[in-house]
Amino acid sequence: MKWINIHSDQPDYPVGSNIGKAKKLIGHYLTVFYKLYSFDKKINLWCRGSSGAIMATLFAANCKNECKICHVKKQGEDSHSYGYSRYENDGAINIVIDDFIATGDTIRAIVAAIEDYAYKRGTTIKLDILMVMCLALMKDDITKQKFSYLIGSDY
Repeated sequence: MKWINIHSDQPDYPVGSNIGKAKKLIGHYLTVFYKLYSFDKKINLWCRGSSGAIMATLFAANCKNECKICHVKKQGEDSHSYGYSRYENDGAINIVIDDFIATGDTIRAIVAAIEDYAYKRGTTIKLDILMVMCLALMKDDITKQKFSYLIGSDY
């Protein structure tokens, strides 16, 4: 796992209250992403909650790569569908994107959902990148060790 620290103004919380700052942060994410991966790779963006969905949407809308958003529902949350529409090929990049880590529960829930999804299909899903605004509260969490890269700020 490689830690990549970015320096950017943090969007206010909730993320939707200042889309301009959120877009600027996503621009920094994309700059780092393009240094790591080529434009021809397809991307699965895994997220949870409204702020995660906003971050994933901004990333997908501004990314040169083809993206699909895989929104992991919270327990009891209802939706029009219950499955994930993801790229199934082995070459797809899997990114977990969220706004802020308070306890790490959201990231752990997303990772558990991805692992459960893969298990039910008799396969594995490589976790390539974790992108969050602040990782300071997750420094000792072993969940982050499942990713190849962590991109975010440490404050």
